[in-house]
Amino acid sequence: QGPQTATPLCPHPHPTIRVRPLTCTETRRGDQQVVHSLGDGAVHVSAAKHDATFGFSAVFDAGASQEAVFEGSGMRQLVELAIDGFSCTVFAFGQTGSGKTYTLMGPLAQSETQPASPALLGLMQRSFTCLLEQSRSRGSDLALSASYLEIYNEQVRDLLSPGPPCALPLRWSKTRGFYVENQHSVEFENLEAIVSLLLQGAEPR
Repeated sequence: QGPQTATPLCPHPHPTIRVRPLTCTETRRGDQQVVHSLGDGAVHVSAAKHDATFGFSAVFDAGASQEAVFEGSGMRQLVELAIDGFSCTVFAFGQTGSGKTYTLMGPLAQSETQPASPALLGLMQRSFTCLLEQSRSRGSDLALSASYLEIYNEQVRDLLSPGPPCALPLRWSKTRGFYVENQHSVEFENLEAIVSLLLQGAEPR
């Protein structure tokens, strides 16, 4: 960025936590909720042998909607920063079954013929909508394109590759920094096209 570039609004990590509700199976066997939101970015963990309180930039309890998570986690600001030319990353971390995929993408059962209810759409679809709205409102001539990569067992796979997913090499250059060689990039102009790419890439995962 040039010397006149404004300082990013979120120059440091912005950790948030979402408390997953108990599943039907967990409820039937008598499991208890041990993570509770205290408000003001704090959660309390009441374990059998040790209680602890932790602080985060934002905390969403088990009843939080997908929209509340999107608006309260800083996603809209990240999209705006990305349009301004800053590199932005959203990283979902948690054990299997903790709700990462649901938070990012919504229900697993959705498809192009059976889309998810608008209220259940995840952070990715909502970010796409915000990105398109912002790019149009600014009236700038932006070219939007998408890539979809998966890192699994320390290998990078291209989920939009027209052929079977295969491992791609990670390279570095002075002009580009780190990049994935031969990754597939697809231009898009509307929400339907980018959501189609998202669902296409989710199939081989």
